[in-house]
Amino acid sequence: DFSTDWGLRDIAESDPLYDPISYHQGSVWPLFTGWLSVAEYRTGPALAGYAHLMQTANQTTTQDLGAVTELLSGAYFEPFGRSTSHQLWSSSMVITPAMRGLFGIDIDALAKTIRLDPHLPADWNEAEVHQLHVGDSIVDLSYHREGQQMIVHLKPISGAPVKLAVDKETGTV
Repeated sequence: DFSTDWGLRDIAESDPLYDPISYHQGSVWPLFTGWLSVAEYRTGPALAGYAHLMQTANQTTTQDLGAVTELLSGAYFEPFGRSTSHQLWSSSMVITPAMRGLFGIDIDALAKTIRLDPHLPADWNEAEVHQLHVGDSIVDLSYHREGQQMIVHLKPISGAPVKLAVDKETGTV
């Protein structure tokens, strides 16, 4: 009732107030779709998180190349005429769910620690994140699947040493 193929409506289609071209009563906001993706990755339904991430990511080629519009119709995959075609908070909802959800990166810059809880798709056997800033340090991360395990290597580029941490129930460092 909230979902479309291009993102999340801000109110349900069945709600009496629903209007697919209303700014706040039925439109699809990539901003909200991205936050939903992060929440899904953090609470368990990673496949749904990936689907919502890709709904926003796919918008980077539909209007202004590399940008994501502010909002779209709740009924049609169509940006509003009054929508800002390059909305920074919408565009950030490609990077934020990818980094925090897909790659599972949570940075504590003061403690120089990266907490990891990755959710790479099952058919991704490897991936890399380059130039990750942790305070004044910069590192690369490489992910490699070995059977049921996801092995993550940290390569320091510059700055003070950085630590990796994982949830003690789901992984080891």
